[in-house]
Amino acid sequence: MKIVKIHYNWFYTIGDECGESYDVAEVGKCGCTLIEGHTPQGEGDKYYFDIWTEDQTMLRVFNPNLVIYEHIHIKGAI
Repeated sequence: MKIVKIHYNWFYTIGDECGESYDVAEVGKCGCTLIEGHTPQGEGDKYYFDIWTEDQTMLRVFNPNLVIYEHIHIKGAI
């Protein structure tokens, strides 16, 4: 499945800005060209995501909070 958006680096804010904050990457916005998800390969590994930008910079994220996948309807599927 194709990943279209990811929220990561969530943290709780205190003081005058009580609430929460997080970073967002979305394909097609702010230079993001691709988000790849990687599954754990062995014991102790965890899921991680690579965020690619137009200038071929890659950001590896180990702490996603929300991952949004593109909906793909397969003919004949329920």
